[in-house]
Amino acid sequence: MKEDDDLKAERKSAQSFATLRRIALNIARVKDQTPKRSVRRKMMCAAWNEDNLLKLLT
Repeated sequence: MKEDDDLKAERKSAQSFATLRRIALNIARVKDQTPKRSVRRKMMCAAWNEDNLLKLLT
């Protein structure tokens, strides 16, 4: 997910973004039960398709 390219100036904001990233990854792992689809692919599908995103969030 290119976390190394992400520059956060403050330590607290970096911790907050890391927590949000972990939550999003866990939601994608648990809710999307499509076989043989990587977590990165699940995240990209949710970003590209609004219906897919809403399905993950409900």
